[in-house]
Amino acid sequence: MSPALQKAFEQYRQDRPAQALVTLQPLLVPTAQVDLQVLLLAGQCSMKTGEDLRAANYFLRAAAFSGTSEETLRTLAKSLARNAKEGGALVAQTRKAARAGAFDPEAEAAYRASLRHVALVEEMLVENQRLRDQMAHRGNAAAFAVDHPRDHLLWSRDEDLNARQMRIDTEIAMTPQARAARHALRRGAEGPVRLGYLLAALDHAPDMPRLLLPILAAHDKASFHLVLICQNRADAAQLKKQSKALSGVDTVPLDGLDDDAAAKHLRALDLDVLIDLSGHGQGGRPGILNSGVAPVQAIWCGAPCPSIGIDCDYVIADAVALPPGSEADYREQFCLLPETFIAAEPTSASRQSASRPLLPDGAVLFGAFGPAERFTPQTLTLWRSLLQRLENGFLWLDPQHPFAEFNLFDFMEAGGVGRRIIFAQDASTSARRARCAAADIGLDSTPCGGFAETLDMLCAGVPVVTLVGSTFASRRGASLLCAAGQTNGLARDEDDYLTRALDLAEGIMERRGAQISAPTAASAPLFDPARFVVHLQKAIHSMAERARSGVEPQHLRIDVL
Repeated sequence: MSPALQKAFEQYRQDRPAQALVTLQPLLVPTAQVDLQVLLLAGQCSMKTGEDLRAANYFLRAAAFSGTSEETLRTLAKSLARNAKEGGALVAQTRKAARAGAFDPEAEAAYRASLRHVALVEEMLVENQRLRDQMAHRGNAAAFAVDHPRDHLLWSRDEDLNARQMRIDTEIAMTPQARAARHALRRGAEGPVRLGYLLAALDHAPDMPRLLLPILAAHDKASFHLVLICQNRADAAQLKKQSKALSGVDTVPLDGLDDDAAAKHLRALDLDVLIDLSGHGQGGRPGILNSGVAPVQAIWCGAPCPSIGIDCDYVIADAVALPPGSEADYREQFCLLPETFIAAEPTSASRQSASRPLLPDGAVLFGAFGPAERFTPQTLTLWRSLLQRLENGFLWLDPQHPFAEFNLFDFMEAGGVGRRIIFAQDASTSARRARCAAADIGLDSTPCGGFAETLDMLCAGVPVVTLVGSTFASRRGASLLCAAGQTNGLARDEDDYLTRALDLAEGIMERRGAQISAPTAASAPLFDPARFVVHLQKAIHSMAERARSGVEPQHLRIDVL
């Protein structure tokens, strides 16, 4: 018994469970295996401190290692989780409200949000099928007011249904009159293009500065008058402190302004083009766009779905993310960039970061980062199958809600691989980026792929596998991989996804044996912001010139320059 465990036992016997938990923490760091006694004592201490959900997680993990006591520990863990106030009891409340009477979009939305947040995988599958049936087969109009567009795309492979979700983050409706008035704001044909970027609050978009600042720095300041619109003064100050890229860029904070007042304030800037970086994403301000700010309004890098209910003229993407035939599901016009719809600078983070868990020799560490809301039943079944086929494979996940961690572990353990699931402990953006660099292989989710997480792994030289689908959300990962020169990670179906992941794992093990470094593609378009900005500027010039000439927006496809 280690000195730390011995000390924790003594603290527990002295009825000091909180102190015992502090003592045990170094023994509970993410690793391939934790001592059974440590897990059992941590569970008992958590029960004594009233943290039943935390105790449930420890006992469930202990069950995977205990052998003869497995069933007893599993039963105890499930009982604790089911009755915990912030666990099963919360879901039970929302479930009861949703089933209390007639179909109620508000109650359904709350119930579904609770299921997604805590990763109740099988129940979520049933509820998704039920909602789809209400929309696609029963003609229930109220069913389209349940999911927000950014939530619906997490599980739906039907872009037509994605384009019809009506739960929007604004009470300011998009109207033909407001759109016509906005188009009439066009400026004269002379002078630099006045371009505004509309940011969400940084607590909703912590990764956006890393993407946007190099692009602002590379912009031609003689041809563009740049305005960065922030939600508050604190965000503006933070961005100025982070980078010299804002030299020559006006920053405009919207402190305390509602959508209508913010739009009025921004109209006074006399912009040619407003690029919204959120769309239906968290922290977006669609009401500002619907109030009308600029003669050209476009969405770029926001939620990857049709901008139903938002007044924008263009969605900026590329032909991998939005291939021919996608236009039918979009009201807005496409502005398709060549090579890539985004670029980022490669990172210098060490591939052997100190954040990497302790694993057995020869282990392959799959990184699957992001919120539990993106982990659909199909995604988790794929990952479980992968671990079943690769006995030395481990799955590394970001920290989640404690009940989500319980349910994810339980789902994986039902397939015999729970003990090879490792949850990180640090939820900060910097820690996640370090994890992305330290993983051996990245696994994308489906049908909504990752964005910042996938980009971070590619920038660190980590290979990624993604399942290419038929929606913007399910093709965004493919776009990033193509732009990074990693087409060997593009899977056409589930079997192909598993095969490609296993092939990558085999290649990693072979290179380790021969002490050969993985190939990199640092010259790929994804890693060249300056080259990307040349194409982006051409696109923006084309949009602005059409508006200045009084010509209606139309699909634009920018050639390689």
